[in-house]
Amino acid sequence: MKANATEYAEIDYYPITPTDKGRTMMNWPSMIYQWHQERFSLPLDATLLITGDEYPNQTIRYGDNAYGVQFNAKLTIMMMNRWTILGAQSREQNFLGRSLYDGAVKQWLNSFLDLWIGAPADHLTNHHRTKTL
Repeated sequence: MKANATEYAEIDYYPITPTDKGRTMMNWPSMIYQWHQERFSLPLDATLLITGDEYPNQTIRYGDNAYGVQFNAKLTIMMMNRWTILGAQSREQNFLGRSLYDGAVKQWLNSFLDLWIGAPADHLTNHHRTKTL
């Protein structure tokens, strides 16, 4: 599906590749669900963590705690049911991709959230320390 004269909409599972910085940060899934047709330029002083074939800036970090993510790691079955009515790929292909790649994406998302905001045990420990001080 063409987004405009020079860009294609990414709708379905597409491969992503970590940069050297991204690889040292964590393990990433090899395929991720996309639903967009926008490109963005890498902001000054941002670090590119993930690239893609059609849209090179997939995930960035700015400073220590701000991230920009182009793909949809939060995809639910209900969202997929709604979205695939107009998908670039067949509905069956979208759901096949989910059965193949969703486990790795969920594992990545949990690891990313732990990295970004801390593991749940860390929050309980920090919360407990604050309450007892």
